[in-house]
Amino acid sequence: MQNRGYEILGTIKKLHEEMKQNFESKFKELNITGTQGMMVGILHHSKILKISELSEKMGLSNSTVSGIVDRLEKQNVVERIRSETDRRVVSVKLTEQFKNLAKDHFNNMDQFFNQLMSKATEEEMDQILTGFKLLENIIERASEENDD
Repeated sequence: MQNRGYEILGTIKKLHEEMKQNFESKFKELNITGTQGMMVGILHHSKILKISELSEKMGLSNSTVSGIVDRLEKQNVVERIRSETDRRVVSVKLTEQFKNLAKDHFNNMDQFFNQLMSKATEEEMDQILTGFKLLENIIERASEENDD
């Protein structure tokens, strides 16, 4: 059983590394890292998100996401928007300048993922999603047990 756990962790690590490398190669021309590219991709599809929402989608802490936003803001890739009703609430969106610059990259990424996913049958996609959701539930259960 324990070896299977390491096998699962190894597979997740390998997938993570392959996705990170792919993101990095796709966004190298734009001078952003793979993690920054992931954030940019999320913002491209979501338009505007609070820091906490970005953190949740990326699976990173608010402070880590805030640091990434700092660096992207310096590069004029994203801009922060403070809520007029509560100045503590900060949202992030892509700058118009960056959206225009990166339009072709976004289309290429969408095509890449669509092409990648087209290799799987509907049944395989269902199995992948079921497996990931099952793993997520197991991790949440273990986390809840550790909290008790």
